Amino acid sequence: MPATIELAAARKSVATAKVLCDKRTVWLPNSHTKLDLGGIGVGLGIDAMVYHLWFAGIRSAFIDISGDCFALGTPPDEPGGWPVRIAGREATVRLRNQAIATSSNTTSVIELEQRVLGHIMDPERGVPVDTHRQVTVVASKAMDADALSTASLVSGQRYQLSSAVWTQFTG
Repeated sequence: MPATIELAAARKSVATAKVLCDKRTVWLPNSHTKLDLGGIGVGLGIDAMVYHLWFAGIRSAFIDISGDCFALGTPPDEPGGWPVRIAGREATVRLRNQAIATSSNTTSVIELEQRVLGHIMDPERGVPVDTHRQVTVVASKAMDADALSTASLVSGQRYQLSSAVWTQFTG
């Protein structure tokens, strides 16, 4: 585990981190600032695929990247939606034009100093989230589901989404 002084230095770097952007460019003016888009990157990629499939005329598809998914339309002969089993649970949900994402610190783990630690970090403490639970979020956009499942796992809070954003794909 990092020493107290190492954690203090990391927290100081995070506190002074800057991310600047304009309409088309993002840049990091401090050499110690780094971005990790792991909490939204998969969802963003899925949303881009859905966008391209929709405008190519494809109305039925199921996209799954590392367990983050988007159900476009319905599968053939199943008007109720795409059946999706929630990882580690006995529950199944049916999705239509929706995304689902699950965040957990129970699967991608390491053992360090006789402790099992997950891969999702608590940015306030600078150490892995100390919980062994999972959070699943269903949303109209994959990036929202991806970000909110991670944020909920880190904070222990539940988040409420505003109205669906699906209108950008359906006209």
